[in-house]
Amino acid sequence: MLYEKLLKLAVYTSNEQDLPDPLFEKISLICETKGFDDALIRELIDHLENYEPFGDVGCGNLFSSTKQVEQCVARILKVV
Repeated sequence: MLYEKLLKLAVYTSNEQDLPDPLFEKISLICETKGFDDALIRELIDHLENYEPFGDVGCGNLFSSTKQVEQCVARILKVV
């Protein structure tokens, strides 16, 4: 169920919020492979739910930036 939610969010974020294609491909691979740390998957879901391509620009950090999503993906893929 976590991976289905992650994939739906990744598709939406890719189509509607300009998530970079290479990042989307890595998230798709995570969803196909499965078996990763649930806490990290939940963190990635949280980042995608609050994704804004330029989330690290301006005042406050209400949104997750591309860099934050990339870092989370990298941590997930390192765990394998």
